[in-house]
Amino acid sequence: MRIRNGKIIKLKGLNNMNYSKKFGLASGAINKSLVSKDKKAKEKFLKAAKQFRDMADLYEEMASLYVAEETKENEDKLTMLIGKLMIALSEIDNIKSL
Repeated sequence: MRIRNGKIIKLKGLNNMNYSKKFGLASGAINKSLVSKDKKAKEKFLKAAKQFRDMADLYEEMASLYVAEETKENEDKLTMLIGKLMIALSEIDNIKSL
């Protein structure tokens, strides 16, 4: 079904395909107006993905320090990694709010 001049038009079979080919440009124009929003969303997802990869690396380092010997140096490294993790989480929160 399509709306044309305020009236609903029922289309059947091949006529539906032909009609879509003829008037598909209108829907294409609408989709083109959404392209800029899609690019912004893609950039947002890429930034978030990078942050999550960085967080995974931080967790991996934290896990290796967790099983390592308990020394002041390792505790300091662990504290630093936790700080970096908190910064990464706040950056993800900033990305969400964009």
